[in-house]
Amino acid sequence: MIGMTNKEVINKLHVMKNLIEWDMPLDYQEVVDLAVEALEKQIPKKPMFTKLKYSYDGETIEIKHPECPVCRHKGLYLWDAEITKGDTYCKRCGQRIDLSED
Repeated sequence: MIGMTNKEVINKLHVMKNLIEWDMPLDYQEVVDLAVEALEKQIPKKPMFTKLKYSYDGETIEIKHPECPVCRHKGLYLWDAEITKGDTYCKRCGQRIDLSED
């Protein structure tokens, strides 16, 4: 399986689970489901944006704030130093976030 993408591994795990579902103990089925869930979180997803309003010095400022597309956690900060270093993950659910601009 070396050289396969996460999506290819996920597809193979689904096929494997469907083929041997009748003979596989439930705890193995759960292991496959957890592996798929972990691999899916490694596939970067674009953040969603919500408009947030802040009051500062008597003025209301509205900004588009990024949030996790999976759990909707608003803990993604574009000004975090970590973001400029590479991969960004949701601090709540672990979803990999793609902050590249299209």
